[in-house]
Amino acid sequence: MLSIFRGVCVGVLILAWSPALAAAGECAASGEQLIGAIRAVQEKQGNVGVQAAIRLNGKLAFSTALGLADRERNIAVTRNTRFPLASLTKAYTGVATLKAVASGKLDLDAPIQKYVPEFPVKPELAITPRRLAAHRAGIHHWGPEREALYDRHFTRLADIVALFKNDPLLPNAGKDYQYSSYGYNLLALAVERATGVEFTQFVKREVLGPLGLSKTHFDDARKPFPNTTELYSIYDLKTYAELKGPPRRVPPRDYSHNLAAGNMSSTAEDVTKFGSALLAPGLLPRAQYELLFEQPRFGGEPSAMSFGFFAPKSGAEPKLSISGANPGVQTGLAIYPDRGLAVAVLANTWGTDSRSGEMAVDLPRRLADLCRR
Repeated sequence: MLSIFRGVCVGVLILAWSPALAAAGECAASGEQLIGAIRAVQEKQGNVGVQAAIRLNGKLAFSTALGLADRERNIAVTRNTRFPLASLTKAYTGVATLKAVASGKLDLDAPIQKYVPEFPVKPELAITPRRLAAHRAGIHHWGPEREALYDRHFTRLADIVALFKNDPLLPNAGKDYQYSSYGYNLLALAVERATGVEFTQFVKREVLGPLGLSKTHFDDARKPFPNTTELYSIYDLKTYAELKGPPRRVPPRDYSHNLAAGNMSSTAEDVTKFGSALLAPGLLPRAQYELLFEQPRFGGEPSAMSFGFFAPKSGAEPKLSISGANPGVQTGLAIYPDRGLAVAVLANTWGTDSRSGEMAVDLPRRLADLCRR
């Protein structure tokens, strides 16, 4: 399958890197070395298109675009092509939450009913924004109902929360790490109610606007943004069985039911600009900034994730990372404050063995090591 696919797509590589970009940030590796590392994963998986960018000390050190954004129309990926971010959206929600905390409007340890009174009190656990941010609130993730949600459009977070608010919490609620996109939508509604500003507008005002992220936006399936990549998959989207032949195009889907946890698009360069803003306090005051690097405890084992990022274990190199996956989407962001690095990789395909994390998790780390150990 891969040899056939190479003839279709991987042979078309659009390089947007230039020596001037490399010199600006002084990456230790050459552009050719960095592109080689990306191409190795791209060809191994048989992916259709990919973007990658590196910022070093806030300056763009490297940016490239490989392959196609639209295979059927032979449209190349460029540095300006927008890619869906999938769960990278949670990082923007996490930072927005901390902005609300810094303003004194959101209490991380208040019962969620202070902000969302229609959410029922659960006898098993007192749910708080801090627990929601750490996936320790016992709220379930998506179930079979999600297929029907792809054909619906939601304009209000309150309507999303209504989908699950009456469901029981999971077994061991609060004790186990239980990943939940639903939980992040409830967290976003708490931010909206606490600040009195509609959530997407709050993110634009407090995060996207100040950082100049002009190519980052919340998606609206009814009015797609131009220059957004198509998506592809070699996996059947219902059975997840691997299919023979080149990747199939993923049909359009509406992700508004996951507004605050998987419904944004951006470019690799914009994503690294966001990451660079988290190399040090600034976008966030120091007290809230430091919360990004803490694995919160709730009476037991620490939670690996909080405020949209996976935080390092105690004693490890300071690092923030997050990856995302929707059908046809692989995204990854890694931030290394001690190295001054922010690395992003965005791909438009579920290719061979894409579930391994090699593209979204391992490759950003590899590029960071090539650029600066």
